Amino acid sequence: MNRLQASILEHLPAIVYVLAPDHTIHYANRLFRRHFGDPGRRRCHQVIRGLDKPCAECVLSRVLESSGVHEREMVCSDDLTFQVAGSPYGGEDGKPFVLAVGLDISQRKINEFVLQRSHDELERRVSRRTEELSRLNAHLQGEIEQHKQTSHQLKFQQDMCLVLVDLKRALLNPKSLEEIPDLVLEKAKQLTGSPLGFVGHIDPKTGHFVSSTMTRDVWTFCKVRGKTEVFEHYKGLWGWVLRNHKSLLTNDPANDPRSGGTPDGHLSIRRLLCVPAFFNDQPVGMIALANADHDYSSQDLAVAERLANIYALSLQRKLTEEHLRWTNQHLNGLLQASPLPIMVVNRDGETTLWNKAAQKIFGWSHKEVLDQDFPMFAGTAAMQFNALRDSILHGLGEGSVEVQARTKKGPLLDVAVFSAPVHSIDHQNKVCCVIFVMDDITSDKAMKNALQDSQRQLRHLSAQLLQTLEMERKRIALELHDRIGQSLTAIKYCVESSLVQNDLQRQKILRSGVAMIQTTIDEVRKVAMDLRPSMLDDLGLLATINWFCREFRNTYSQPRLVKRIFVKKNQVPEPLKIIIYRIMQEAFNNIAKHSQASKALLVLKKNKNILELKIRDNGQGFDPQRITYQEQGAGGLGLASMQEQTEMSGGCFTILAGPGKGTTIRASWPL
Repeated sequence: MNRLQASILEHLPAIVYVLAPDHTIHYANRLFRRHFGDPGRRRCHQVIRGLDKPCAECVLSRVLESSGVHEREMVCSDDLTFQVAGSPYGGEDGKPFVLAVGLDISQRKINEFVLQRSHDELERRVSRRTEELSRLNAHLQGEIEQHKQTSHQLKFQQDMCLVLVDLKRALLNPKSLEEIPDLVLEKAKQLTGSPLGFVGHIDPKTGHFVSSTMTRDVWTFCKVRGKTEVFEHYKGLWGWVLRNHKSLLTNDPANDPRSGGTPDGHLSIRRLLCVPAFFNDQPVGMIALANADHDYSSQDLAVAERLANIYALSLQRKLTEEHLRWTNQHLNGLLQASPLPIMVVNRDGETTLWNKAAQKIFGWSHKEVLDQDFPMFAGTAAMQFNALRDSILHGLGEGSVEVQARTKKGPLLDVAVFSAPVHSIDHQNKVCCVIFVMDDITSDKAMKNALQDSQRQLRHLSAQLLQTLEMERKRIALELHDRIGQSLTAIKYCVESSLVQNDLQRQKILRSGVAMIQTTIDEVRKVAMDLRPSMLDDLGLLATINWFCREFRNTYSQPRLVKRIFVKKNQVPEPLKIIIYRIMQEAFNNIAKHSQASKALLVLKKNKNILELKIRDNGQGFDPQRITYQEQGAGGLGLASMQEQTEMSGGCFTILAGPGKGTTIRASWPL
C-alpha cells in the first residue's frame, strides 16, 4: 500500500487491521492501537480478546474459507463492541491476507439495549393494561348483564306486585268459596306462563282434596275415566306434595322417581310445579301448574309459594267467615229458643238481643226496651244491674245478682240475673258486650224459704232427738256396767269363797253357778258395748274401730275384713264419732248376714275438707229400690236409718249396689 492509502487508513474513524493466515496482525491503524495497543506481530485473539486460541467465530477463518466478505459483531475485552467486516486482501508477496475494518457500535448497542428494555417494559405495561381492560370489560359486561337481570327482575317484581294487589283486592270480598281458587289460578297461570293448572283445598271435615278449578281444556281433552273434582286419596306427584308437605318442581315428570305413573288417557305433562298452601303449619290446599313454555325455575317456585300463602289466608278467612255466619245464626236461634229471658247489651248500652222468652215474661218488645233503657229495672234494682254491667265491661269477669224486676203489666218478679262477658275476636280481645240470662225465681224463692225453714226445724228436732237418744243409751250403759256388773262381780266373789269348803256336792253346784254368773257378766258387757261402747268415750273412734274389726274377725271367718284408716284422732268431730260407729256397726252386720262376700273393705279418710266413710263388699249385692225399711229388720239401723243419720248430721249418703255386683256404702261430711 502506498503512503496515501496508509494515511487514509490511519485516519479512518474505524479500526483497521490486516491478518495473516496464522492470525498474526501485520498492520493496525491508529484507532486500533488506541483501543488495543500495538499488536507487535501477535495474533488477533491474543491482542483483542486476550485468549490463547482463536475465537470460534473468527472472521479470518470464514473469509479465507469463503473468499468473500464476512461480518460479525466483536465484543472486546474492555466491553467495546465493534461491527467487523473482513474481506480477502492480497499482499505484496502474493500471500492471502484478510483486511478487517470495524466500526465502534458500543453506543448503538447500549441504545439498542435501552430501547429493548423500554420496548419490553412497554409491552409488559401494554399487556398488563390490556389484561386490566379485559377484566374491566368483563366486569362491565357482568354489571351490564346483572343490570339487565335486575331490571328484568324488577320489572317482573313490579308486574307480580300489581297482579298480587289485584288478586288481594279481588279476594277481600269473594262471592263464594269456589271463586277464590278461580282467581288464584288465573294469576298463577299469568305469572308463570302456564297453560294448565288447578287450585284446590282440603275439606276440613272429610280430609278430601276438592278442586273446582280443573282447567276447562283439561276436562275437554282428558280421557281419564271417572273424572271428579273430589279426591279421597292423594295420588301421583300432586299427592306426594300433600302427603309430604313439600313443594315439587320437575321439568321431566315422566322420569321423576316420585311419580307413580300417568293414568291412561291423561294429558301429557312435560313440566310440573306443585306448591302446598299452609295455615298454622298445616296444609289447607295446593296450587298445581303445568306445561309452561320454559323450564320452571326457582323464580316460578317463589311466585307459586307466595300465591299459595295468599290463597291459604283467603281460604281460611272465607271458611272462618262462613263458620262464623253459621255459628251466629245457630247461636241466635238457640238464644231465641231459650226458655229463659236473655238480653245482650253492647258497650254503648244498647240492647242488641232481647229474646222471645224475655218478651213473654216481662211484656216489653225489643223496640220498647231500646227506647226506654231497661224498663224492667228501677231504683235499687237498676243500680245493682248497672253496677253488674259496668264491672263486666271493665274486665272483672262473670257475675250475678238477685233483684226485683217490673213487668209491663205491673207485678214485680224476683229475678236472678246471671251475666258473662263476650270478647271481640280481634287481637285486642276486649269485652265488646255483656250477655244477661234472667231467671224468674219468684216461686222458687218462696219455696226455698219455706223449705229452709222446714229443714231448719227438722234438723233442730232431729238433733235434739239424737242427743236425747244417745244420752239415754249412755246412761243405760253406765248403769249396766257400774251397777249390775259390780253386783254380779261381788256375787261371783262370794261364791268362789265358799268353794274352799269340803262339801263336794256344794262345790259342784257353786261352780256351775259361777259359770252362769260369768256368762251373765259377759252378756251385760256386750249389751253395754252394743248400746254405746265405753271405749268410744275413753279411747276415741279409731281405737273403737280397731276393736270392732278385731271382734268381727274373731266372730266371722268370712268375709275377710281389710281396714284402711287415713285420719288422725283429732280430725273427727265429736258429734260424728257415734254416727260413724253406728253406720259401720249396721253395715258389717248386714254384710255378715246377707252378702255372702269373701272380702270386705273399710276406709275412713279425710280429703281436703271432706271426711268420708266407705264400706264395700264383693258379695251378691241387691237392688236398692226393693229394699225397704221394714225389710232391714228391727234389730239394726237399716239403710234408710243410716241415710237419715248421715243427712241429719249434715252429711251425704250414697249406696251403689246391684245383683251380683257387690255393695258400696259411702257417707261423707264437710268439715
